[in-house]
Amino acid sequence: MSRLRMKGGGLYLSFIGVDVEPKRLKDFLQEEKLYTFVGFSIGGDKQMLDKSSLEINPNNFIDMQRKWKDPKTDKYYDSLADVAGGVIHPFYNSMKKKMDGADHKLWGTSPLLDKLITYAGIDAYAMYKSWKTIDNIVTGWGISKEEGADPYYHYNFAG
Repeated sequence: MSRLRMKGGGLYLSFIGVDVEPKRLKDFLQEEKLYTFVGFSIGGDKQMLDKSSLEINPNNFIDMQRKWKDPKTDKYYDSLADVAGGVIHPFYNSMKKKMDGADHKLWGTSPLLDKLITYAGIDAYAMYKSWKTIDNIVTGWGISKEEGADPYYHYNFAG
């Protein structure tokens, strides 16, 4: 399990007690081709990274809260729990109720409490699975439009 922690005035990524050099983290966050960074309401995350002179490549991140709206209400989603609850499973609807204000203040402590590590794992999976599901739907919708525009899309005339 990895953790971000404060050290020497900046954030360092720690893998089971082994610090990752800020240069490597900086290079990872600036990558353009291998990764797409997806988050939900990431303004606070970006501010925390700024404090350590780190930033996610602005050309390669997606803030799901600003990208998609609830198709039933045409409003932006309030939380990742709302998205994951609708796209993955209703279990995630209660996700935001598992953390209270006091819990949020503990994110800066080291080592992190087990319940925060568990929450972070569930949160990361919910983000990944929600994004992947939505991306697959959007990609499939685009392919479907192409097929509809070309009645011979499925026919192979080569031979």
